[in-house]
Amino acid sequence: MEDRYIKISIDIAQSAELSLEEKGLLLYLLSSRVDFKIIKTELPSVLNIGRDKFNKIWRSLVEKKYIEIKKSKDKGKFVYHYTIKEIK
Repeated sequence: MEDRYIKISIDIAQSAELSLEEKGLLLYLLSSRVDFKIIKTELPSVLNIGRDKFNKIWRSLVEKKYIEIKKSKDKGKFVYHYTIKEIK
């Protein structure tokens, strides 16, 4: 049976640096399975928020170093790999 609970750092929950929206996206990403493949373009509809709002929150988490992006090339196409961090 899949574990239905996660532990999350109190530093995220109580952070004055993160907005409520940033905490929500970060919590969603951290609570996903280890093998979860992030398809960034699908997340706004999954989370029921607009694309522009999602992109603003995403960019903010990248700037604050909670999301790390690595870009590589595969068969002539760019591929993005995301690492979600609980602690920056």
